[in-house]
Amino acid sequence: MKKIFAILVAAAAMLFAAQTASAQLYFGGSIGLTTTTSKQPVVGNPGQFTNTTGASVRFIPEVGYKINDRIGVGGRIGYGTGAAAFGDMDPNDAGLQTAVNEMQNDLANANNLTTSFTFAPYFRYYIYDGRRFSFFAEAVVLYGLMNMKAKDANGVWQDAGKLSMFELGAKPGFSINFDNHFAIVGHLGFLGFQSLANPNTDASMSRFGLSMSTNSLTVGFVYSL
Repeated sequence: MKKIFAILVAAAAMLFAAQTASAQLYFGGSIGLTTTTSKQPVVGNPGQFTNTTGASVRFIPEVGYKINDRIGVGGRIGYGTGAAAFGDMDPNDAGLQTAVNEMQNDLANANNLTTSFTFAPYFRYYIYDGRRFSFFAEAVVLYGLMNMKAKDANGVWQDAGKLSMFELGAKPGFSINFDNHFAIVGHLGFLGFQSLANPNTDASMSRFGLSMSTNSLTVGFVYSL
């Protein structure tokens, strides 16, 4: 009996070692910065203009663990200000209108500031894992909080409300591997459920759908140990 138990333990250990032989810890993320400048003529003063400049920032570090050639788990923590704070939660699905709204949001940061914090754990399944190129699908759960501030008549920042964010769905992705350590990772599209809610008023907005436009394209990098 003891010999059978020892054989089973040895077999389990060998199986675990085989499954984790290709295991890798990786870290990385993505960062984005946009600046917008508006040039508007001064009414009644031909040849004179007023310039307004605004910016948005997004910083999303990531850490994960590739268990084997097929399975990986990880998570992202995001911080953003301005239009980039919305990430995939884009209330405008038309490309031109989205671009216009992002510019307006960047410019509005001078007097109205939107800041977001997000946490998004994920489960990743590699459909194809090649030496130079990989294609995968992710199941993602995102939780987030969006804080809004506005300047009053005296130029003092005041709280303008909060919104909570929730996202549950799937994202297709790809990676371009330069060597055994460094890779460019991208995601294009989203299928699932998204919602926004105001915890103070109980107002909410939700949607379920599929997006495969370039507006949902994100690109970052990872470094595997």
